[in-house]
Amino acid sequence: MLEPFHPTTTEPGHEPELRAVNRELAALLHAEPADLAFGADLAATDDLVICGILGGKDVGKSTLINALANAQVSVDEAEVGRGTDRPVAYAHRAAEAAVRRRLGLDDAREALQLQWHEADAVRSAVLVDLPDFDSQFQDHLEVVLDVAPVLDRIIWVVTPRKMGDREWVRMLRKVVKDVGNVYVVLNKADEFLADLEPSSTDGADGVLAESFWPAHREWMTGVLDGLACPVRDDQRFLVAGGYADEGRFVQRIGELWDDPGWAKNGSERPAVAEIARRAIGELNRLRSQVLAEVPRAQAAQIKRANRARQTDVNIARIRRHYDLDQILAELRSICDEEYVRQLLEDAVPAPDRFVLAADLAARIRPERDLADELLEQRVERWPLLQLAHWPFGWLARAVAPIRRLIPAAKAARDHQSDPQPSVHAAAPGDLPPTPDQLELFRSSLLRDHAALIDRIEIETELPLAETLVRRVRSAADRVPGRIEARMMASLRSARRSRIAGFLGNSMLWLTLLWFPLLQPIAAGMLEIYAEPGAFRWAHGLYRVVSALSAAHLLAGLAVVVAIYLALIAGMYVRCLRSVRTAMGEHLSLRPDATLPEAVDRLLLDEFAAPLLRPIHDRLSHLKRLHDRIERLASGPEHAGG
Repeated sequence: MLEPFHPTTTEPGHEPELRAVNRELAALLHAEPADLAFGADLAATDDLVICGILGGKDVGKSTLINALANAQVSVDEAEVGRGTDRPVAYAHRAAEAAVRRRLGLDDAREALQLQWHEADAVRSAVLVDLPDFDSQFQDHLEVVLDVAPVLDRIIWVVTPRKMGDREWVRMLRKVVKDVGNVYVVLNKADEFLADLEPSSTDGADGVLAESFWPAHREWMTGVLDGLACPVRDDQRFLVAGGYADEGRFVQRIGELWDDPGWAKNGSERPAVAEIARRAIGELNRLRSQVLAEVPRAQAAQIKRANRARQTDVNIARIRRHYDLDQILAELRSICDEEYVRQLLEDAVPAPDRFVLAADLAARIRPERDLADELLEQRVERWPLLQLAHWPFGWLARAVAPIRRLIPAAKAARDHQSDPQPSVHAAAPGDLPPTPDQLELFRSSLLRDHAALIDRIEIETELPLAETLVRRVRSAADRVPGRIEARMMASLRSARRSRIAGFLGNSMLWLTLLWFPLLQPIAAGMLEIYAEPGAFRWAHGLYRVVSALSAAHLLAGLAVVVAIYLALIAGMYVRCLRSVRTAMGEHLSLRPDATLPEAVDRLLLDEFAAPLLRPIHDRLSHLKRLHDRIERLASGPEHAGG
């Protein structure tokens, strides 16, 4: 009895992931699912090594199976007529449970025909005789492709007459097996001798025996290399499966040479016998490589290699079936910001952008209001100035000689490359972009990528231009506030040095103390000590005392307030200058200024982005699916298939 079968690996397979990706792509791209090959995960659940015998019609598959088994396990009546109709699995009786588990068989369903045997020569392997893929019956080919994924090894049987047929090499790529698990058997080697004239063999001198095998091996290698067959040289065999012993082979050649008793060509018989022994040696080599007992670790390696090959082939099929790389590249080109900007420039030209920019600029608060806000923010840095600004700040702003004290105002305006936008008199509904302009953008996009848009059926998901115009109008109301906030933030961010701040506050305190208090007290003290005498001393003391009177204090404070108001007026002039300079920089129509940038960003964010969002979503979804299958690939190069 065979040992119990155990799973060869616990590694998770890729088949569920690829099935899921295939379904998602089919739904996303409105296409039929790609035709993928599956079965390698199932093959990895046991220790069986199932070997498929694959070939065209009349290549001698059944006789090869019998020769490998050293027993009559297969009958070859099926080689005539329709040929092999259904796959036939030849398995040792002891492996029945595992074979049924692998091939999905039960009493109620017969996916293929089972043939049990007791031949110990093939005790460790299951041989599956597959239908003739090159017959006129299309269902034969479909059966082969259905069964091939659950096989572990493939023995590809050809004959001298079918060796050069490229169809079997194309079929070889469809069965999706690692090249290390594929063996090419050139059967019916006796046909080579049938084409020889006995008189030219020089058998008596042994030339035939010495030259036949290398010459025909070289011919076989040349044909396979010409067909781009990837199978290694040590996995290529030259046999005569129907004549697996020396006597039968020699008898066969005698009949082919019309000399059954070897009366005429007896001198060539030793050479033919040597060729027979070499053919039998090739058969034994095939048997030892493919049908010998396979250790569990080697079986696992066979299955892992097939699974990796299957995964790579499925990835290649998915990418080719859906044109995945091309679709991703085109979607990326649609979403490229430079392309989108060009479409917007064509739809909403520069003059209309100027009108929109002028309208946005007109909604910015007047410069005096902005200067007032900036002044209040700057005065907060000077606590003593706040005492004068709160009740009298309006007076400092009102009497400040603005026109004469702001020579930079004209320079700020001249700093603009374009004239300062003026207030647009048109009603908001007449401002660009118009529905016609945005419809032009939309139609240009659909025209440039008509084939792709039609293929992925996304046109109905794109918002209408009227909807997007309303969105732009609503967003435009918020843009002036953002520009204004950005402009004021740049003005507030100007930092003063700590030393300057300390000195400035010190000077304000000194001014506050000097005029109401320190200056009159100091004057009195100096008068006391300047000249001796009681009168001078008394007068000086009077001066000191009177400096502390309410009248003197109020007069000194009035001087301080006047100084503070003058400082505030100067600060206000500077705030106006800063605001005007900032407005000149931010509201300029230069491309690098804030206003044109805000107009572009408004059109990009509130029109182009919503219009392209379904395309962006489709691109993101496809990119995720592409990354999922790329992570499954076994190597940097994907297999074809």
